[in-house]
Amino acid sequence: MGDAQLRVAMVTMHTSPLDRPGTRDAGGMNVAVLSLARELAKQGAEVDLIIRSETTASKIKIADRLNLIELRSGAFGALPKDELYLAAEEFGDSVRSLISSQGEPYGVLHAHYWLSGVATLPVAKDLGIPFVQTFHTLAALKELKSSDDPSLVSRRHRAEMELAAKADGIVAVSKAEANSMNGVLRAAGERLWIIPHGVDTQLFDRDRWNSEQEVKTGLGVESDQPLLLVVGRVQPHKAQHLAIRCLSEATQLTSKPPVLAIVGEPTPGEESYYWELVDLAADLGISKLVRFVGALDREQLAKWMAASDLTLLTSQSETFGLVALESAASGTPVVAFKGSGMLEAVSEGKSGTLVDSRDPRQWAKVVQRILDDREALTQLRRSSREFALGYSWAQAGSGLLGVYSALIDRIQAK
Repeated sequence: MGDAQLRVAMVTMHTSPLDRPGTRDAGGMNVAVLSLARELAKQGAEVDLIIRSETTASKIKIADRLNLIELRSGAFGALPKDELYLAAEEFGDSVRSLISSQGEPYGVLHAHYWLSGVATLPVAKDLGIPFVQTFHTLAALKELKSSDDPSLVSRRHRAEMELAAKADGIVAVSKAEANSMNGVLRAAGERLWIIPHGVDTQLFDRDRWNSEQEVKTGLGVESDQPLLLVVGRVQPHKAQHLAIRCLSEATQLTSKPPVLAIVGEPTPGEESYYWELVDLAADLGISKLVRFVGALDREQLAKWMAASDLTLLTSQSETFGLVALESAASGTPVVAFKGSGMLEAVSEGKSGTLVDSRDPRQWAKVVQRILDDREALTQLRRSSREFALGYSWAQAGSGLLGVYSALIDRIQAK
């Protein structure tokens, strides 16, 4: 790659990286894309984040060398996934028009999530732009809910197979995801890179906030009462019901049971699951111990993580588990299900522990064992922070620039 400034198009058709995580379809992917884009811009690249507009086309400057471009496609307003798929071709045409209107082409087009790839792979191939795909989740592996349209699931899987076969480069965020892609999508190893997420260790820092009293007072929690945190969109895949059942079991193991704070809002179409959680807490007689907090902005989340004793990650699978890193950076150990990306995002005995069971009583025993040994918990808080310091967005950004450079050089050499 030459000395010219690299121009990068990062596409997230279905969601804006600026959306608050825990709302609508926004989650760890939004945090990761925005953090990577900021880092690429800091390291000298010019980055455009390209999304579908729900209203009118626009361009917003986020920072030096970093813009958000909203393009029209489909009907106005938010669209369900099946309608977004139908709008993908039109969105791709809008991306093509955008590129054609620019004096200098993009050096790389990087699609995040399968819908973005469906929309922009043909554009990149037609215009000769190196194309990179990051999936974040795979249809064949995600625990899909029974209400999912089988035709959409099948269509998505076929699309992911095609993207894996035709992309110039594929970026996975964990070894677990890479292994899954090799097995399920048969992605070629020479086109596959692993770049783990980073974490903002300045934002997520227990010493910075000293927020335990503030958060607990706001929740009506006694100062010596443990606080458990669950963070993520409220949906069956995240399995917040396991955290509630774990709390119920914990009440049988201690005279001072923890309070559980559930941070996040229901994913559109999953509102019934939220009410199932409310009813579950009531049926178990622990409504007074459960707080449904809603979505928090990044600083609020950092304060809450710093104030909590443990973070529970109850989902059955995670591509990586950014929440686990943010919690560890906050000095708050993690209790997570043993599997998928959690095997890398949680260091056993250093940043938390992994539970090889879906039995709530087993979870409660693990949680209570950690909470009961305050000396060991203090040491675990220190080692959690040390573990998280090994991850940075600067390192992830440098790795991604290396992928781009390698692809451009490889294509130019042909």
